Amino acid sequence: MFAVELFFNKEFDEYVRKVWMHFDKKGISYFMNRFENLSPHITLAVYTDISDLKGFKEQLEIYFDSVSPLRLRFDIVATFPTSGTIFLAPTMTDELQRVHKDFYKKLDKYNNQASIYYSPDQWNPHCTLGTQLSREAIAKGIHDVVKEFEPMDGIIERMSLVKIELSEEGNRNIIIFEQSFES
Repeated sequence: MFAVELFFNKEFDEYVRKVWMHFDKKGISYFMNRFENLSPHITLAVYTDISDLKGFKEQLEIYFDSVSPLRLRFDIVATFPTSGTIFLAPTMTDELQRVHKDFYKKLDKYNNQASIYYSPDQWNPHCTLGTQLSREAIAKGIHDVVKEFEPMDGIIERMSLVKIELSEEGNRNIIIFEQSFES
């Protein structure tokens, strides 16, 4: 499985990592904190496979050459209860929506391998704080986050194409391609 992920500035990254560590320490969820080579992110797309990885990387580089850093306001703490996920969601901006839709247009020849949950008409941009939680752990996690939560800005500064490996021994991201955004 592959994903195109958008990564944050240092301050927002550190905030999310502190929540991951808190969830792990309190027994709410260890999944994010123990996922090797994982950074806080918003997933733009997920692919079951990419048949032409070289061509895909070339198209990514061309597309993201025209993308500037994006400032997003995170003022939503929410959940996907069916997957047991707690997340922070940004207020949708025209720019974020444009980046997402244009990405799918530019790389449309790969859309048949993409997860429908990330398609332009179904995408809910979010930064995961915990996943695979029971309903009780969701309630505890939401309580702990909301207790000290203040709306904050996060700046998307770079993107990566990662290969995701899930196994009994542990989960990890392998960076295939990475690009920083120019102002």
